Amino acid sequence: MIGTSHDEPAAATALLDREADTGTAVVVQDGPAHRSPAAERSRGRRQLAFSAVSALCVAALVGVLVHVAEGGKSPVGIDNTGFGIFPDAPPPAELPRTLLDPPSAGQQAAAPGVNGLGDALGQGVATVFAGANSPWVQRATGAIDPNSAAMVAGLAGEKFQMSTGMWTVPVYYADASTPRHDVPITAGWTEFSSLPNVPVPPNAKPDPSEDAHLTIIDRSKGCVYDFWGASGSGGNLSAKLGNAMPTTANGIDPGGLGARASGFSGAAGLITYEDMKRGSIDHALVFAYPKTRSGGPVSPATKSDGSSGGDDAIPEGARLRLDPSINLASLGLNRYEMMIARALQQYGMILGDTSGGFTIYAQHPQSVPGGSYGGMLPDNTWVDLSKIPTDRLQVMKMGPQKDNASGTVGNRCNGH
Repeated sequence: MIGTSHDEPAAATALLDREADTGTAVVVQDGPAHRSPAAERSRGRRQLAFSAVSALCVAALVGVLVHVAEGGKSPVGIDNTGFGIFPDAPPPAELPRTLLDPPSAGQQAAAPGVNGLGDALGQGVATVFAGANSPWVQRATGAIDPNSAAMVAGLAGEKFQMSTGMWTVPVYYADASTPRHDVPITAGWTEFSSLPNVPVPPNAKPDPSEDAHLTIIDRSKGCVYDFWGASGSGGNLSAKLGNAMPTTANGIDPGGLGARASGFSGAAGLITYEDMKRGSIDHALVFAYPKTRSGGPVSPATKSDGSSGGDDAIPEGARLRLDPSINLASLGLNRYEMMIARALQQYGMILGDTSGGFTIYAQHPQSVPGGSYGGMLPDNTWVDLSKIPTDRLQVMKMGPQKDNASGTVGNRCNGH
């Protein structure tokens, strides 16, 4: 989770382990005796709101001085049977949460496979979690929720933006040649000490914000590794929380152990470098919002850190779409704004976390070829999306909120 919140934790974070002697992946739900991570992260959530204001002030000053022109088969090696279930677990605490024209062919740098930055074929995040039953590739069709108007009214006054340079997720790619390491899991409230046999590209490093997200996609084994509270790199990588799931899964941990508070993988719903190169976002987006509803998530989310009451609060797992009757050509959108608006009309965005602002997420540029989107996105920490009319959003019909105290199930990849 990111943002500014003063929520009291319900319990310590749930994490997973694997019994090496039985070959079974085991998830342990920490109880009240373990220390909650909420206190460790409260300062970072306050810093997000403060940093956003600071960034806007700096941007305004720079604007005065400088004018910038804008012109269902499992991959080999997956072990889908290694599960451990602990039913009736207590509810978790807050789980971890510029230019118009595309670059020319000469500007699009191909990344060598060894450094984990994807490749020139665009085989990246957009290809994971894309199975027929995945909510990330389902169209935002069907009935509107009866309380949609009240929830959308609650968005008033929230500036719509995209996190790119901080408080987002770097995504690196691994293959059979990538060095593998056991990644230490360092939080005192965990029940295990490492996530074994993780392929770690030598240059992989976490987001510089306090949440320190990091995702590694292992193409050779069909596995997505998510980390929260990560530090170091290469063989020195460690993290407070680590988890893994097959690329053929739906990007959601059944027991809420994803990188986000909702149980979502860090790669799920992320706008990627490959999306920008292709010129089309063919999946739902993930977003965060300050006023997330208490009382548990709605499907497809499996957990929630929501604590707000009232009809205008939105439960984690809710899907919002942009009114499909809007003529996007009338809005004066640039290339990336148009891409986002089209995705919001076609697939919508799913609430995945509580935060200090209303934001969607793009893959951190430190993990894209050349360390930059090459003009496909602004080189800013936060990108203003206020030309997209959020008052025309619609909340799709939701199911009932689910109990946060459900059992936890963990999945592990690659037979480890």
